[in-house]
Amino acid sequence: MTNQQFNPEKTQSTVERDHVTGFLIQSESEKGFWSNIDGWVHDIVSATVFETIDHSLHLPISSGSDALYVSINDNNLIDFDD
Repeated sequence: MTNQQFNPEKTQSTVERDHVTGFLIQSESEKGFWSNIDGWVHDIVSATVFETIDHSLHLPISSGSDALYVSINDNNLIDFDD
């Protein structure tokens, strides 16, 4: 599985979802998204984008045990930066 960080120089403060595919790990209790570099982050730009969902890996621990994969194109994606 490969993953990537968003390049802030190529994106705006909000993700241009029309041009990006993949999955984020989101947690409402952590009010953010998972970054393989920084842990829980509050902005989408810092989040790690996963190309596929790997169910053999454990999701990161969140205080509410509510971490889940969400599609970067999901209209229900929460913007914790607002």
